[in-house]
Amino acid sequence: GSLVLSKEYIFCQTFYADYIDESHWESEEGEIICIDKETGYEFWETELNSSQDNISMYDSPPCLIGDYIIVPNDSAECNIDKGLQISGMDAILYLISQESGLTKWKIDNSYNNYSLPSASSDNKNIYVSWTYFDTDKNTADMYVESYSLDKKRNWSFKQSNCSNFHCSPMQDENSIYIRSRNGYIYSINKSNGKLNWRKNCFECADGSAMCITNGYIICAGYEWEEIPFMKNKTFIKILNAEDGKVAWEDTINNDRVVQI
Repeated sequence: GSLVLSKEYIFCQTFYADYIDESHWESEEGEIICIDKETGYEFWETELNSSQDNISMYDSPPCLIGDYIIVPNDSAECNIDKGLQISGMDAILYLISQESGLTKWKIDNSYNNYSLPSASSDNKNIYVSWTYFDTDKNTADMYVESYSLDKKRNWSFKQSNCSNFHCSPMQDENSIYIRSRNGYIYSINKSNGKLNWRKNCFECADGSAMCITNGYIICAGYEWEEIPFMKNKTFIKILNAEDGKVAWEDTINNDRVVQI
């Protein structure tokens, strides 16, 4: 996963896989490590309940808020013989002290059909996105939520019948921006969680191919030729953050993955 830097420290998240045999593994444990920037000395390491699916770790990195670090966490199981890969068994969000490595609190959605959370912060509040999967109805609902440092939930935004595939909430002074798996971009009011606008930009979008800068949203997505193996076209679009209108767009042909 990505390294997270504060003024004095480097934070690195790790995971370990327990290989039961050649075709079956489970991610058993993980940790967040604090390292001194100047000397490389390890100040502390904090064990997490479980660990992130290694495929997704780079798309849902930790982030800082005040004197704390926010750590999204997940576990995964893979059985190649059965064609099975399960994640979201331990979907947890930790708030950990930068100084001591002690956990102040955690939001625990273990075994509740929630996906790996994605998080960001404006150094005042924590913004987190989860996807809830209803296995009986075969549906998914995307949630974007705001939390204060004392774990109080300020608001919760829900969008039915869509999912967030490891896209961290982006933000400017007034709004939160999130992209769903089905290619929609959402702008959400920071203060009350109300929808400002949404725009359908792509047929499909996943990973960390989105950022915001100088009042514009840069994002990428795909048109699929044959799911899930062939990507027909990759699109890059620049949106005006105020109203979601497309400023310009371009197309990259062939099977290309874009990270922004």
